[in-house]
Amino acid sequence: MDILPVSGWQVIQEEKDRIKVLLCGIKEIMETNLLASRLDSDLKREGADVSVVVQVVDEIHRSPSGKTPLIRALKK
Repeated sequence: MDILPVSGWQVIQEEKDRIKVLLCGIKEIMETNLLASRLDSDLKREGADVSVVVQVVDEIHRSPSGKTPLIRALKK
C-alpha cells in the first residue's frame, strides 16, 4: 500500500469476508476497480477468502485519541 500515489490509506475489515480500502489524497489518476481486483486476487492467492472494495475519500478519520490506524480489524 505504501507504494500507491496517495497521501493516506486505511484497510477496514467490514465483515468476515469483506475488506474496504480507503484512499485519500490521490496524486495521479488511479483505476480503483483495477486496484480492488488486484488486491482481491493477491489475497485469494494467499488463501484469504475475502472480497475487496476500494473507496476514495476526502480524509481518513482519526480515532478519539487522534491516531489513524492503518488497519482496522472486525470487532467480535
